[in-house]
Amino acid sequence: MKKRQKLLAVLIALLIVISSGELIIYANIKTSTAKAILLQEGEYNIQQSNINYSNSAMFGLFDTPTVQEYIYEELLNCSTSINIYNYRVNTDDLINVYSDIINSNPDLFYVSSSITYTYTTTGYVYEIRPHYSMNSSEIIEAKVIFENGVQRALSVVDNSMNDVQKALVIHDYICDIATYPVLNSSADDKDIYHSAYGLFYDGNVVCAGYALAYSYILNFLGIPCEYVASNAMNHAWNAVQIDGKWYNVDLTWDDMSLYNNSMNLRGGMFHNCFLKSDEAFGGEIGRYHFGGTTYDNCVMSDTSYDNYFWNNLTSNICVVDGDYYYFEQDGTAFRGYLKKRDLNGSVSTVSDTAISCIKMNVTGTNVDENGVSHTHTMVDPFVRVVYLDNRFYLTSVRQIISIDISGNRHTILNEDNYCFGLGTTDNELVYQEYSTFDSYQLDKIQYFNEYLSTDDFSVYNNYPDINNDGSINAKDYAMIIK
Repeated sequence: MKKRQKLLAVLIALLIVISSGELIIYANIKTSTAKAILLQEGEYNIQQSNINYSNSAMFGLFDTPTVQEYIYEELLNCSTSINIYNYRVNTDDLINVYSDIINSNPDLFYVSSSITYTYTTTGYVYEIRPHYSMNSSEIIEAKVIFENGVQRALSVVDNSMNDVQKALVIHDYICDIATYPVLNSSADDKDIYHSAYGLFYDGNVVCAGYALAYSYILNFLGIPCEYVASNAMNHAWNAVQIDGKWYNVDLTWDDMSLYNNSMNLRGGMFHNCFLKSDEAFGGEIGRYHFGGTTYDNCVMSDTSYDNYFWNNLTSNICVVDGDYYYFEQDGTAFRGYLKKRDLNGSVSTVSDTAISCIKMNVTGTNVDENGVSHTHTMVDPFVRVVYLDNRFYLTSVRQIISIDISGNRHTILNEDNYCFGLGTTDNELVYQEYSTFDSYQLDKIQYFNEYLSTDDFSVYNNYPDINNDGSINAKDYAMIIK
């Protein structure tokens, strides 16, 4: 029986080879090397192969993966050799196919552009031998960092949000943790800055890193997001599809660290480059972008968000139970209010007590496609907003204040210096002081010194639901003083 099975296997294999019209003679296999065009290594060319090679050996009898799907899985497993002969990939198409696979999957950040491959005399690729930029142990460690970073980003999203809101909070999250590095010369540039991994490793990324990380997270959430590259600008951003319509998003130019000598100002960001049409993106609103191309030739023609409420906001926009919460400056005054906006566009004030602010001009210069320089100035009141433990925390000149959903307000920190940045790390508040931008973490007990020192027991109703179990009780108090 075993002999019959072995003979049958040999006959099937022979039939496959004969049916292909080519008998492989290993003496005729040649070896060559090439370099893929990788966005994560600083390239700005988008070249996609639209050919979906199928496995010719299966005769259409099985639902087999395309060559792109197959190579992707092999690269995920860090295979040292990938046999694709049965896909009949032409040597002329190999680099485009290989580049497309890596560029479309930012989680392959450890795959190098260098490639060795073998091919037959008839021009079909026989085997790919990938090169990796890390060794096996480094890849394992890096994958953990990447996955943990993705999960932290996804934690700011919940089921109450629509796709616009999900795209917004991820935009704000990346701008909050990312820093555009100082690049005085090409020698200062590093490949890791161009990868999605760079964001989750230490936050230092250039435009490619912003765009690859954003596309990976949004696609994970089921929101179509593509990479946009402009050779003319040496720049990259994203195309995001909402309700069947495409929009431009540029996180790099919305991140305040780009205008702040590469200091990561926590909670500071713009929204001028969020969900914009091609028309707005190529003009003053979107900072004069031009020359962008995408894999699928996306056209961003919808103008619904070109002049939206967030255009003048310079801090995080929080989304709670489907509503937007943000700080809005009161005209030219040195004050403003925490605002709530619902999906119908109705705006209300959360707390009637004004929040003191300052006004600082943030100036940038952009060059349009005709080489003309344009200077733009935004007024930043330096009020940052964070939603944590069922309440809002805001910087207010030399204070950090808290406001709950009902509008109850308390001061939790008085500082001698200005409080300019505010964010969270490991579910704790982190604030930054002016000039040094040194970060300080506040333990939860510091938030509630006012409550703990009072004889008025009614203030205990203002405790947040620390453990998020739906009730405020001694468990929350215990977590505060822990």
